[in-house]
Amino acid sequence: MRGALVTVEGVEGSGKTTQCLRLAALIRARGLEAVETSEPGGTALGVAIRSLFERDGPPPMPLAQVFQGPPPST
Repeated sequence: MRGALVTVEGVEGSGKTTQCLRLAALIRARGLEAVETSEPGGTALGVAIRSLFERDGPPPMPLAQVFQGPPPST
């Protein structure tokens, strides 16, 4: 079995998802298999963490503190 791993990195909103969809379509159009993944998002925990950054409102505390629970009320 031969294959290739392609990673795409960039800032939020730079078009990574769009480009990955286009690349996967091109690969499939050539009769090859394409598997698309995203991080963090490949697991239930990854999806939960990602949702913290996609919601409206202020950004969450640093990730190390996110796992400790919400910050105390002030």
